[in-house]
Amino acid sequence: MATGGASGGSLTVGAGASFTLAGSKVRYSETATAIGDDANTIQNFMRSTGANGHDVIVHGDEAGNFRVDGLITHPEQIAQLVRENPHYRGGPIQIVSCHAACGSAEELAEALGVKVTGVSKHQVDLDPTTGIVREWPDGPLGAPVPVGSR
Repeated sequence: MATGGASGGSLTVGAGASFTLAGSKVRYSETATAIGDDANTIQNFMRSTGANGHDVIVHGDEAGNFRVDGLITHPEQIAQLVRENPHYRGGPIQIVSCHAACGSAEELAEALGVKVTGVSKHQVDLDPTTGIVREWPDGPLGAPVPVGSR
């Protein structure tokens, strides 16, 4: 059991989990679906509050592709993993994926038939206190700002 999400609650990391066809770990909670096994994905999973919809946490590259453990992954595959989350009942998605405004967020919205928020063309993460997507327009050495505030 891991504790310390942004909401102060606890999340079970091991119980609500699955794998992609390529063997990458998928974590499920009441507020999030996190796809991938790296430290940033797990950190954002722990920060999820569901404040702006169900958080979908997956890496994105500058070309607008979702990347799971380094492999390009089609938005329909991401949508299927979200549908498999036993806690997701439909409704809006807050995408936590760098460069999602380059195409992948729109494709995910179409695949799920829902509104997707938190879309940015920059690097992103979840704010550790609010659980809302913030972007890093000047890269990791700059200061984060709420998505869309610039």
